[in-house]
Amino acid sequence: MSANNWALFGIALVTGLAASVGCTANTNASGNSRDDPWGGVEIAAAGSVQVGLLTSEGDTLVGNDAKEQQRGAELAVADHGPINGFPVTLVPVNAPCSGDGGVSAATLITKNQSITAAVGPSCNSACVESSALFESAHLLAISGSCGIDELTQPSGHPEGFLRTVHSDLSEGSLAATFAYLELGKRRAAILSYGSVDSQDFVSSFSERMNALGGVVVANIQVVKHQADFEIPMRALLSNRPDVIYAPLLPSDAAQFVRFRHSSDQEALPIIGNRYYWSRWFLGSVGEPVTNVYASGPYLTRTEYGNISSEYVQTYNEPPSNTTFAYAYDATFVLLQALDRASTVGSSKTMFIGRKALLEAINGTTGYQGVTGILTCTDWGDCSVTSIAIGSIENGDWRTVFIP
Repeated sequence: MSANNWALFGIALVTGLAASVGCTANTNASGNSRDDPWGGVEIAAAGSVQVGLLTSEGDTLVGNDAKEQQRGAELAVADHGPINGFPVTLVPVNAPCSGDGGVSAATLITKNQSITAAVGPSCNSACVESSALFESAHLLAISGSCGIDELTQPSGHPEGFLRTVHSDLSEGSLAATFAYLELGKRRAAILSYGSVDSQDFVSSFSERMNALGGVVVANIQVVKHQADFEIPMRALLSNRPDVIYAPLLPSDAAQFVRFRHSSDQEALPIIGNRYYWSRWFLGSVGEPVTNVYASGPYLTRTEYGNISSEYVQTYNEPPSNTTFAYAYDATFVLLQALDRASTVGSSKTMFIGRKALLEAINGTTGYQGVTGILTCTDWGDCSVTSIAIGSIENGDWRTVFIP
């Protein structure tokens, strides 16, 4: 983003490795209202509230989702304003869409003792592998993109992880319902990664398809950045499917649809996940295609319309998809928690306790968000499930099935 645009927001942008100004770690405060068993961050009168922003910037696998996530966070900071008079600084750190990428980014964030909390990461593999580092550092991270269910269940919840996007499980189940009841398909083949980036989509799709009376005839696995889909397509077709479910990340999804379009299988329906449902995807596919569907967000609230208009006014283009909205809600929920957890002393310095912040954000209830009315559970699920099925028709996405 240009310096002029940052001036519009009245917020600052610093690198994740930059030296922090006006902030010190307070890990053993005692004798005043700033006591916190997990320590916290002391911010000088001229300092700012630093929030980490973990996106997969530069990772072509996620298309332009990293940009959408950053813009959503920027808009939230601009709309919320200062925390008790202290400006907010977003500290962007690249977190590639992989386990190693998540660990690398979390290591940078947790070493910077002036970071109060983080928004992100962008995808499941990065979220899963970074969560233990955040938990051990008592630094909370709230993601608007990671829909893996295990991180928000009692048995697998890392303390301090939250999400505002719906569970991947809901999308897989809806895709199977649509395939069976609306398309009349009975033999589904799945194309997936065989990893956390697709596991919940796959498991819920399979369970729902089988429950309805259909059958999953194959689950063919590919790698991220799959270069050639000819062999995987042959394996799928050898099982005589009448529909393909392919919950892939954006660039792989576009590559697969391009391959099917260039083959003689245009009549074979593909159902994808939310990563398909974007203007970026349409541009990446490049040619009009048919029989391509996707499960994904269905946002109709007035708040979503308002923030979409603000997006256009700020960036001079419409959002590519709804990713920015979930990042907006994640950031705003965090900022409101920072409001509640921060205390300003007589010396005009501000203290934010790490346990106090976690308790504040876990206490979020009835937040009138862009994506819905959000209430956070004890296990970090702050999401509202509002999803539908879209179809590419005449070169654009159109909602065709609302459960």
